[in-house]
Amino acid sequence: MRCPVRGGARIRIHLEGDGLEVEGEPWKEKRWYGRASSETFVVRMPETGDGLDYLPRIVVFVDKVPVGHIDFEIQCTSNAPSYVGLQGKDARPYRRVFFSYSSKDRPKVALVARGYSVVQQEFFQDILNLDPGERWESKLYLKIEEADLFLLFWSEAARESEWVHKEVEYALSRESESGAPVFMPFPLEGPPPPEPWPILKERHIGDPLYYRMVTRW
Repeated sequence: MRCPVRGGARIRIHLEGDGLEVEGEPWKEKRWYGRASSETFVVRMPETGDGLDYLPRIVVFVDKVPVGHIDFEIQCTSNAPSYVGLQGKDARPYRRVFFSYSSKDRPKVALVARGYSVVQQEFFQDILNLDPGERWESKLYLKIEEADLFLLFWSEAARESEWVHKEVEYALSRESESGAPVFMPFPLEGPPPPEPWPILKERHIGDPLYYRMVTRW
């Protein structure tokens, strides 16, 4: 997975454990000065995990912007060594990004869009200039299908938006069927963020660690 990174950029990697217990903070952070380095995460197998497979994921951020992820596969067994080094199973860059948001949050979303121009990723700039009704009539299904990453800018206004709800429903169905676009919430308010819809209950929008990761920058 490749991404242009300027010198001095802040790199953050976040571990999603997929049911594994992460010891310590699930994220690491450093500045990029052109030298490769390594980071270590320690996870524990749950007591009921013997014989199960887990798919933890590392999500990479450059200057607040998610640019891709690396998936790993862990086969848990009670006979395994205490520490096992892993190699990535699959890496996916986020080259095309779909912004889902309420028009009331447009100024905040525009600030995030500036970050995408820095890392040279494609996002749907035209969406920033359309009203919700026009957006839905402008073949948004196709744009969601083409995206690698679906960013939900979550707020009270987004929660009340019929159009955002439609976009989220379709994005989740596509992710479930084909694995893309990857769904990622980006809370704009809180903590705590507004109460999620039932279809988002498993997405950890209110997870304190995740909220801390995307809002402390």
